[in-house]
Amino acid sequence: MSGCTVIRPNTRQSYAMGVKGIIFAEPTQDFGRLLQSLDPVTSVLVDICYGNLSFQGFKGSRFRGVDWPSLLRIAAIIGGTNPDLSGDMPFSKRHHASVCQKFGGRNPMDGVKTVFIHGLYGCSVLLDWYSQGLASCAEKKDVLAFQRSYDAMLIGMLRQIFRVSKRGISVWFTVPLKPGTSRLRQGACLVPDIDQPKLLQELTCLSDLIVSQTDVWRDGIAHTVLVTDPLNKWELPAKSAAAFGLAALEPPDLAELIRKVSAQSVPESECLEGFNPLDQAISMGCECLEGGFCNMA
Repeated sequence: MSGCTVIRPNTRQSYAMGVKGIIFAEPTQDFGRLLQSLDPVTSVLVDICYGNLSFQGFKGSRFRGVDWPSLLRIAAIIGGTNPDLSGDMPFSKRHHASVCQKFGGRNPMDGVKTVFIHGLYGCSVLLDWYSQGLASCAEKKDVLAFQRSYDAMLIGMLRQIFRVSKRGISVWFTVPLKPGTSRLRQGACLVPDIDQPKLLQELTCLSDLIVSQTDVWRDGIAHTVLVTDPLNKWELPAKSAAAFGLAALEPPDLAELIRKVSAQSVPESECLEGFNPLDQAISMGCECLEGGFCNMA
């Protein structure tokens, strides 16, 4: 049945999903080391808005998002065709094909395993610039309606990019932190520099793993680490470390982090007992072969 993928027990290991990750960090943090840990042959850098000099040494492919339309084209290339969209809508089959034509008809994502996007703040800046020319923004008649439209455009782009994980490709966003107030104890702490609550909620819900890059002092020497423990003493954003068997502090090696998370696949012997996928499929209104697992795409 259309829209339903049957995952049989003997093929579960080959059904690999990419990691959808978020990396929070202070603006002073350098992501160059994380980027250099990736294989340049199978990795793509998306440098948005102003660019970053520390990325000049990256030998892999890169996309530059300089305005909102170019960012939509990049999202179309990364996420691929969305079969639920038609006509000339962004991310539709026609839109994706037209973008591929700019690359000579080939798909630049062929052979890619990791997409590193720096960063989400730049996406908001480009949308701010783009929205200044919209009539609804210039007239300012309905601020609430415009804000809803703004959030929908940004979230739609984010969801499109995250679609790439279904093809076994990992995607990582960098998000800045800013000074804020602790919710658990008195004093200052670092909080996500995102003014749109809906966007922050979307990031938290869609991502598989959230880490924060920071410096930890040991014996008078600063060591850059990735904080993965949600209960860390710095109250930095983090999510799902225990589910993937990660240490509370991981080294700034993104390739190794992806390998650890991807290794947490469930063997066939650990299939859920008492679970009848056929009954589940019927309740969802889709067809499923007996002994298989349904995944609603």
